[in-house]
Amino acid sequence: MEKISTLNKILLFHYGDLPYPDKVEMATILAVDQSIRSEYNTLKETLKELPKVTFMPTDATLDFVLKYSTQQV
Repeated sequence: MEKISTLNKILLFHYGDLPYPDKVEMATILAVDQSIRSEYNTLKETLKELPKVTFMPTDATLDFVLKYSTQQV
């Protein structure tokens, strides 16, 4: 796996956002690859240190994002 791809997949795995086949693959990799498991454990410890934040965007911001999402690019 490429370094960036691996880091992205580790993050997605942590949050449960990988498709099932990728989730199984990542679980297997974490079980057998010490360096990847170390990266995963580092990520988990780092995330514990981040403050828990909830964002409350204004209605105008939400309206803008919704309007923008319907525009054809």
